[in-house]
Amino acid sequence: IYRKTSANADFRKLKEVKANSTSYTDKSGTGAKTYYYAVRAYRNVDGKKVSGAYTTSKVTTKPATVKASAKAVKAKQVKVTWKNIAGESGYTVMRKTAKGKWKTIANVKANKVSYVDKTAKKGTKYYYAVKAYKNVSGKKLYGKAGTTKLIKAK
Repeated sequence: IYRKTSANADFRKLKEVKANSTSYTDKSGTGAKTYYYAVRAYRNVDGKKVSGAYTTSKVTTKPATVKASAKAVKAKQVKVTWKNIAGESGYTVMRKTAKGKWKTIANVKANKVSYVDKTAKKGTKYYYAVKAYKNVSGKKLYGKAGTTKLIKAK
């Protein structure tokens, strides 16, 4: 099994698996990246490896889980912050009350690490969640959401 990290890079050997193996899980990849894999079978003939043709595929991994926190900063304003996730295309910020349902309140550009919710109601307690996403073929591939502690708006 071979892998490369861009279309123009050279493949590097990743792993040799046992005979009759039909799958392999690459645990060395990091979030929100595209990897190219090539696999080929071989057999030993008179002490030499005779290889078949390569089968290739392209895979994009999901972004890592966001670690988010929230703080009431002004009247009716809550600031949600997080650490940047490498390789993401942007973030989706969601909010819910203790008994409510999650609602998307903002989509934030890549490399931004905060959002100020200016629609919070005074005295209402909210949870916030932030998910990083990677644009892949016109679709958003989401990582797991990081959820804040319950926060009371000023």
